[in-house]
Amino acid sequence: MAPAGSARGDRAGGAAGPAVGLAMALAAALALSTALRMPAAWASGNALNHVSGAWLTLADDLAHGTLYRPLHDPALGYGGTRYLPLAFALQAALLRAGAGLLASGWALSAAAGALLVAGGFLLLRALGLRKAPALAFAALALGGFAAQHALSAIRGDLLPVALSALALAALARLRGPPRVAAAAVLLSLAFAAKPTAVTAAAAGALWLAAR
Repeated sequence: MAPAGSARGDRAGGAAGPAVGLAMALAAALALSTALRMPAAWASGNALNHVSGAWLTLADDLAHGTLYRPLHDPALGYGGTRYLPLAFALQAALLRAGAGLLASGWALSAAAGALLVAGGFLLLRALGLRKAPALAFAALALGGFAAQHALSAIRGDLLPVALSALALAALARLRGPPRVAAAAVLLSLAFAAKPTAVTAAAAGALWLAAR
């Protein structure tokens, strides 16, 4: 006779099977639809607006040697910003390397989306999920309107979220001083992309305090 605990585990595993399969199917459909949609979205530029223009201008200015143009300048026009520099500094580096203005921005948006999925996967694995459901749920993070819009736009919203997810994954997966050091570096980079990323640092601090 099988132990009662084993029987309960078998029933739970059987019940979880269809749910995991559904999550995997949804994640695969999302990945395929996103891959098919993005080229057309980028070609049309329908997600670009004045916010994207501000980010593009900051990157272009930095690529030409100006970090944060003055509030008013006869040559450059008006400036000033509340945006922190990491995202547009990375784009400026791509511009200096010869990439196009729009192409470099969209490349960074796509890279940030990939980092978000990677961070979510590592975090969910650290919390005990198996590889398949962890990958599925991490990919589904891109399923909402905000993430889809961020992928097709050029702005600095997706990168700090991705870095925050990686920081929380480092806290959950690593042990000892490397855990705090890796998380601190990633959280600092996230904050350098957007100040609201401080919420991830607060979440990490609460998690450490509760352990």
